[in-house]
Amino acid sequence: MLTFVGCETGTESRRTFVSMGTAPVGGTFPVVGGAMAEVFNQFGTDNNWKVQIKGSKGSQANIRRLANGQVELGMSNSAVSFFAYHGQSSWQTEGKYAVRAVFTLAPLVAQFITKETSGIGTIADLKGKRVVIGPAGAGFEMFVRPILEEHGVPWDSFTPLFQPQGVAVDLLSDGQADAIFLGGAVPHPMVSRAMTTASVRFLPYEETAVTSLVSKYPFYQPHTIPLELRGKPTYPKMTKPFAALNVGSMQLITHKNTDEELIYQVTKTLYLAQVAPDPADPEKGPRKAFSKKHPVGNALNPKNAARFTGIPFHRGAIRFFESRAEIPTRIFAPPTVLIGICFSAPDLGDSADYAVTQTEPVGPGGSGFLGVYQSATAVLHQPLGPFRGCPIHVHDWLASDLAEPGDSRCPVYVGQGDPALGPAPYWADGYVKDQGPSRAEQTAELPDVAVG
Repeated sequence: MLTFVGCETGTESRRTFVSMGTAPVGGTFPVVGGAMAEVFNQFGTDNNWKVQIKGSKGSQANIRRLANGQVELGMSNSAVSFFAYHGQSSWQTEGKYAVRAVFTLAPLVAQFITKETSGIGTIADLKGKRVVIGPAGAGFEMFVRPILEEHGVPWDSFTPLFQPQGVAVDLLSDGQADAIFLGGAVPHPMVSRAMTTASVRFLPYEETAVTSLVSKYPFYQPHTIPLELRGKPTYPKMTKPFAALNVGSMQLITHKNTDEELIYQVTKTLYLAQVAPDPADPEKGPRKAFSKKHPVGNALNPKNAARFTGIPFHRGAIRFFESRAEIPTRIFAPPTVLIGICFSAPDLGDSADYAVTQTEPVGPGGSGFLGVYQSATAVLHQPLGPFRGCPIHVHDWLASDLAEPGDSRCPVYVGQGDPALGPAPYWADGYVKDQGPSRAEQTAELPDVAVG
């Protein structure tokens, strides 16, 4: 919760307390969150703030706390954020959450681990077994379930156990679990512990399953665990690299309505503390204040920090990213842009003479469904196909809730260009009205779109 402490000394001094949700002890989030908080407090003194971490059950709990205003920042897995943003998977009964990214951090690399003597040789063998998925309330099932289903293991075909990762290792060692799912930044301390307390093996991912997962979701990525990291063995007793899976990058997240200036300063402070040279000794190069406290800080670099992993970035973060020439243009927008078209829709009646259509991010030349938004409350789906009119890109990273119920005007940012090449270098910010704008109004508000 954002709070202020002030006193009168001629002028009022107000100190801001900023809370950041992390996860249970034993995982990566509390340690990385603590390192970030130290950097914020050391290098953000001009903001007169105190950033403090708050323990939680993990990603899922942090997203709920952001929505309730209990914290301003949270750590999350990008898979959990993705499903919360879309109101899918475990979020279906709760609906969509207006979660926004601040930074993309290190990949959260995961693997199933079992004892050598278990008789389990593949992920498909987990049917009928006791498998620790992750902490209750953290949302691990959101990215574990698709993995298992791609390997032919339905959710009701095994016994899921929900425990923190430290407890998971104990359960495997004591024979109370047949396999455990461990994920986090590499090297993960619980993976190291598992490999030293018992003779274990990683269960291999099937190549076809990984290919399918990567094509369906923006947060899965193949990731090879090397034998060595920074000149040291990655894990004890590891004899060869392992083809693991990034199940969703670690993120620093916030809520859509969090103060823009606060998030701008949060983004600026952490990024410059890691990337910018020390003004007192610029010849030494980047400060690397974050990575000196935790190796995850190395992910805070121009190529990764603003990388899109499934949810839009907050306005304050975008404002900072746009000011940095070293950050590749628009990497914080979806790499597979939303492609829309303005066209005449007389069949929708007088209330929608013109409509904006939007696809899910299916990629250039891909297929999908195209939504026609009418009165900002209903979405009619029809297969994506050839339409008359001028193709446009409708980007939702600044105004993602297009056609939210109750909206009278739906702000969008558009630009012409070839989808294969990405967005055009210029943007027109306008509004697409939901109550039948005239042709003149439509073309005036979207000056770089020719309505067909």
